[in-house]
Amino acid sequence: MQINCNSLTGVLLIKISLIAPNIVPNFIGYTILLILTLLISIACYSSELTESDIQEDLARSIDQSIMCPVCPSETIDESQVPIAKQMRDIVREKLALGETKEDILSYFSERYGDAILAKPPAKGFNIIVWIIPPVVIALGIILMLVVIRSMRNTVSEVGNETGDGRSIELEPYLEIVDTNIAKLKREFYDEFGVDRN
Repeated sequence: MQINCNSLTGVLLIKISLIAPNIVPNFIGYTILLILTLLISIACYSSELTESDIQEDLARSIDQSIMCPVCPSETIDESQVPIAKQMRDIVREKLALGETKEDILSYFSERYGDAILAKPPAKGFNIIVWIIPPVVIALGIILMLVVIRSMRNTVSEVGNETGDGRSIELEPYLEIVDTNIAKLKREFYDEFGVDRN
């Protein structure tokens, strides 16, 4: 006799919520009850999985590992063309006969070549597919660090030339600006009669 775990979990949640305030009046108690309820739910869910569900999950996994021979960049799991449907049926037939994922992938690889596999084997010329991306990423990170370090050194060299954050090349121009600002302030104070203190 199989018990419907969804209704069992619901009944347990309702009963726990009614009795819990009387039994366990603190946060830790509620947390423990929640964890127990979740564990019961997980156990019920996993017990409801049948052999056909497990086999269908494996079939989908294999379908996602085989590229469609006529659709660019699509696996047979995604493709809707007739040949992809036939290939999905072959996968399920071979699983029903007890063949493993590796056997099925090698079956398709023998007929269509390694290009049919979504994840090509890391041997021969295909090893380049596995080596180049990490090497490019590593080189990009190294280049970025070198550029950041050189930018940081340039900023610190420019900022420390005079000791107050002013560049030596700009010093004559900054003196002219300071002189003009002082002159404008004097004119403003004189024109409006504002006390300079």
